[in-house]
Amino acid sequence: MRCPVQVFQFDGGFWTTCAEGWVNCQGPVAGWSFSRRRPFDRLDTVRSRGKIGRPAKGLQLNVPLVLILLVAANSCALAEINSGTIVVLAFTKSKAILIADGHAVTARHKAVDNKCKIAASSGRFLFSIAGVAGDEHWDAFATAKRIADTQLSVGQAGRSQMMSIVNAWSSETLAWWKTVPERSVERAFSAHGERLMSALFCLRLEDNTILYYTVQVLIQDPQYRKFGVDIHEQHPPPNETFKIGAFGETDIADQLLRPMLPKKARLPLIRNELKQWKAMPENEETARFRARRIIDLTIANSRYGSLVGGDINHVELDRTGIHWLTDNDECRQ
Repeated sequence: MRCPVQVFQFDGGFWTTCAEGWVNCQGPVAGWSFSRRRPFDRLDTVRSRGKIGRPAKGLQLNVPLVLILLVAANSCALAEINSGTIVVLAFTKSKAILIADGHAVTARHKAVDNKCKIAASSGRFLFSIAGVAGDEHWDAFATAKRIADTQLSVGQAGRSQMMSIVNAWSSETLAWWKTVPERSVERAFSAHGERLMSALFCLRLEDNTILYYTVQVLIQDPQYRKFGVDIHEQHPPPNETFKIGAFGETDIADQLLRPMLPKKARLPLIRNELKQWKAMPENEETARFRARRIIDLTIANSRYGSLVGGDINHVELDRTGIHWLTDNDECRQ
């Protein structure tokens, strides 16, 4: 069932916002995941997999994009590709634990292990993304940080500031897509399916509660390049119990976070891991441990393990501010 939505006009189309959360699986381990795999091609991307339905009819943004086909010479500099991502969020209404891997592969097939896949601002804002992350002219992380820096420099941090950040980032993202060569759009669809980008926004308010929003950029008609945007507020549990979610390369996370998954669909090592999890107390330290274990198990056992790894980006947001538990200098900037 679709959630109640607030629809407002923008650029000849419509944004939609709603209060529906991620899949809240009930059981000893509650969580969600976005995962999808399509054949990989060369594009600037933090890999994004996932099953997600199209927005309900009448609640979507249909903006035909006028794209310019660019034929690049062999000597032309190619945009960077960040491929292979696992991002995990453990969260309550007052605490966010965000962990991501640091491995990336450039368009020239150069592997790097120190890519920061988390942006932060003003001691109260975090951002991460799976999917297409930009090119040599535009970067999703830098854009989110710049917008958040501007919005949070004036006034108090509130729901209106969060929506301003989300909407401004979404607007710039669509504007960037209008500049993407047609061939790259086709490759993006081939690699990711209809869900091209999944972005996560976290903002600590003045009362020290945290708002969580996701923005998903969907290509709803590859032939005519019509895009749709889903903006969702994600609600943590009413108490301080942690909810855990993952996106990116989630074949391992799926097995850990979906209680109703048939036993035969889980690897033996995952079944053993879940037995250990069930014996653990439900507290912050357990949530932190589980989030990191999802990252480690993905790197070690994912069928796409060669696409993930590197330095681990770990940050936490609470009433006292942002705390980096990583040595990645790029993240701390």
